[in-house]
Amino acid sequence: MKKIDARWATVLVLAGGLILAFKFEGQELPLNPNITQDFVAFFMELAAIALFVERALEVLVTPWREKDAQQKQVQAATAQKVLDAHKDVAKTMTQNADAVQAMAARTTDLQNQVTATGQALADYRSDTQRIAFAASLAVGIVVSLIGFRALNFFVQGGAGSVLYPHHPHQLWAFQIVDVILTGALISGGSDGIHQMVTIFTNFADQTKAKTS
Repeated sequence: MKKIDARWATVLVLAGGLILAFKFEGQELPLNPNITQDFVAFFMELAAIALFVERALEVLVTPWREKDAQQKQVQAATAQKVLDAHKDVAKTMTQNADAVQAMAARTTDLQNQVTATGQALADYRSDTQRIAFAASLAVGIVVSLIGFRALNFFVQGGAGSVLYPHHPHQLWAFQIVDVILTGALISGGSDGIHQMVTIFTNFADQTKAKTS
């Protein structure tokens, strides 16, 4: 089955969103007038939640994956040491044609082993990162589902107070997007949220300096 190109998937999602927006005549959402005052406090609390999720997943994933990772790391290091020792021996050998040819063939085999063990370690670490990301995203979405929402912070009084009961479809769509975005934000870790807060505070300070 042919995979759908990511660009076409994006176009389809955008087209579907526009159709739904026109069909249900969405209500414009008023922005929270206290964004500037509350931004840092709100997202630092969200960063604390993200940090909690990070540490919890680390406790769960590390014992499961670390043992095999260490074994593969030892195998890669051992293969490299064997190759280095073989090259040192090859330098001291007499220039016998047959011996040189045999050593060259052995060198190639050892280099292939180094490459294979190194690739196995890299693949294992990559798999671990994918597992950690998927687990982090799943936990982040669950945390968002139980009530911790980032996008709702930007709406004055909360989206529910504006959209319910006259725009239930828009409220439903807003909540889905909020859950996904907040889950992704939490899964990105506390460092990403801290960077966002830092960018906001720097921008606010620069704007204040220009207007003063």
